[in-house]
Amino acid sequence: MREQLVYALEGVDAEDGVDVFEIAPVLIHVGELVRGGSAVLNLGMSIDVRVKPFTEGSWITEFVLNSSVVHGLLSYFKTAEGGSLKELLELLGLVVTVGGGGVVGVVKIVRFTGGKVSEFKDNSDGSFTYINDAGEQLTVTHAEHLLTQSPVIQNNYYNAFILPMDRFPGVTGVSVSAPGSERQKFTEDDRPAFEEYVRTELLDEDDDSVSTMSGVFLKPQRGSYSGEATRYSFRLGESILWPVDITDETFRARLKEGDVRLHYDDALKVDLVLHQKRNVRNETVSTRYTITQVLEYHPFRKHEQLKLSAPDHGAAEDRDE
Repeated sequence: MREQLVYALEGVDAEDGVDVFEIAPVLIHVGELVRGGSAVLNLGMSIDVRVKPFTEGSWITEFVLNSSVVHGLLSYFKTAEGGSLKELLELLGLVVTVGGGGVVGVVKIVRFTGGKVSEFKDNSDGSFTYINDAGEQLTVTHAEHLLTQSPVIQNNYYNAFILPMDRFPGVTGVSVSAPGSERQKFTEDDRPAFEEYVRTELLDEDDDSVSTMSGVFLKPQRGSYSGEATRYSFRLGESILWPVDITDETFRARLKEGDVRLHYDDALKVDLVLHQKRNVRNETVSTRYTITQVLEYHPFRKHEQLKLSAPDHGAAEDRDE
């Protein structure tokens, strides 16, 4: 059993293309989104992910369900929500069936709630109802609720479909489609909802762990360096920390006013809080980082190369006299 998705960066210059080392991590997030969905729903699926170029700015991501585990899925296929790998993609919102097909999907839930997915009620019949700021209600299945409340789905959705609009110059949107389905497209209009979603503390069964590291040296990696509180990434040695929030108001004000313009080789000595959540149901771990105080900021200074001037022969002759 296999399903294909075409992942495309809208607006990519066909002549320039994109750096393979830049797009590879993004496509990994797409794969982890599907694998994570299988794990969240406890489907027992063993899924291979294969990627090949399609057209400029587009890639075919093929998800292959290993036949060795299909017989173990028969009990799932008999349920109202089960049936195929395609149905998992529909529940995630990656595949949109023409005409709707009765599936809501994670993407519609995030858009409906503006990312505020903690506002819901348990209907005690296997369904859940989400409520948006306007007081409107959207009832979804238990499977869709579990997927929406998963940190794995939360983080991979943002990394796969919103972050590329920051990472690749000229990209106007990100789309995903499958044969016989409608195209699912993410644009700047989706950014507020998915940024809210990635910040939301999910109400799943988790073990929380908070630890503080004082006087840690970090180097900037990526981010919106205009004084915003979130969406930063930093390097700690060889490790990349993401997502990182900055709650030091003084330092954020310096960023906003332009007194500090972060450079890849700057060094910051900070107090760092690590907030980890372990989902006790599927053993996934998510980590968030918060810089509570910037103790020292060391901007990168380019070393000026010394220039050797030609000797003044006239002055030398004067000295000989």
